[in-house]
Amino acid sequence: MSIAYLLVSHGSRDLRPYRAMQNLAVQLRERLRLPTVSGLKSPIAQKVWTPVMEPLIGIATLELSRKSLAKQIQAFSDRAAASRYSVVRVMPLFLLPGVHVMEDIPREVAQAQDRSRLPIQICPYLGSHPAIAQTLAEGTFTMNVTRLLLAHGSRYPGANQPIEAIAQQLNSETAYWAIAPSLESKITACVEQGCQTIDILPYFLFRGSTTDAIAQKVDQLQSQFPSVTLHLSPPLGVKSTAVDLVFDLITQPEPEPESP
Repeated sequence: MSIAYLLVSHGSRDLRPYRAMQNLAVQLRERLRLPTVSGLKSPIAQKVWTPVMEPLIGIATLELSRKSLAKQIQAFSDRAAASRYSVVRVMPLFLLPGVHVMEDIPREVAQAQDRSRLPIQICPYLGSHPAIAQTLAEGTFTMNVTRLLLAHGSRYPGANQPIEAIAQQLNSETAYWAIAPSLESKITACVEQGCQTIDILPYFLFRGSTTDAIAQKVDQLQSQFPSVTLHLSPPLGVKSTAVDLVFDLITQPEPEPESP
């Protein structure tokens, strides 16, 4: 079975996420060209993978595009069919199971499927990977510090539960950018409790306007609390371990249909 892959992100007026998506597509294409990837160091990617054709990987956005996501998927599916691929897999590059993952993307895929010559499958969203916490915390663990896991946050029912689970794995507190509790309120509480060093782990995929705003807020809080050291880690980005997660999710076999 020859599979074409379409990476789907939220979309932004900032060019940095788009460039990061292009970079991710290039890295994945190189991975898929390898006869096997069993020699990779990451245990996530230790599987045999033999591509049948030149890897076809596209990028699309849910919002801020001239075309709807359904039309982007349909166009990619037509391109894949013309190149003799047999299946299209859509990879949601989202970290939370919010409305985009649970409703918007499945709806757009269903609309595209109505006019597609190929079957279209949806991969598990990026934040569902069991190794996401390990990847997020790489290089950040030091002794005697307070950790804050900072996510965007969602009002979709149950969407923030994975954040709380990851925070528990990392022995971290949680803060949210779009909902309560806010970063400022959590840092203020930590300072009042006598914390001296606070590591802030942003649960965001790419740099963009939101991560810029977070960095500005951290600078303001550092000025407000000069006796406390605030350390802001970078977002996940396109480091090799994050690419491992995406590769692992897009190459998972399709689950067998349940018996009636």
